[in-house]
Amino acid sequence: MRFKVNKQRQTPPIIIVALVDVLIVVLIFLVVTTTFKTHPAFKMTLPESETAQQGSTTVTNIIINVPKGTNVFFVGADVYSDIQLLEYLSERARVAPNIAVSIRADTESAFGRIVALVDILKKANILHFSAFAKPVPASD
Repeated sequence: MRFKVNKQRQTPPIIIVALVDVLIVVLIFLVVTTTFKTHPAFKMTLPESETAQQGSTTVTNIIINVPKGTNVFFVGADVYSDIQLLEYLSERARVAPNIAVSIRADTESAFGRIVALVDILKKANILHFSAFAKPVPASD
C-alpha cells in the first residue's frame, strides 16, 4: 500500500533581473559612502615637543618628508634628490613668492639631512618654513 503520493515539486521562479538591480544599488551605495584612506609609503615617527602647536591652514604649504636612512626627500608621492628638490622649490617660489614649506622629519633621520634641506630652502628663496612635531603627552 502506498499512502504517500510523490508529487513533482516545481521550483519557485526567481526573477534574476530584480536581484541584479538590487545588487547594483547596494554596490553604488557602498562606493559612494566609503571613505578611501591613503597609506603612507613609509612609517615616520615625529619628534615630541612641549611647545608644539597647530599650524595655520590658510597658507599654501608644501610638505617635505625626510625619512630615516635615505638620501632623498619626498614631496607627496614624488621622490627628489637634493638638486631636483632645489629646482622644484625654486620654480614653486618663483610662481608663488610667499609659499610656505613644512618639514616632516623622522625622529631618527640624520640631522645632516635636515640641515641640507634648510640650505636648499634658503637657496630656493623660501622664507617661511616650519617643522612638524607631536605634542608631549600629558603626564598624570
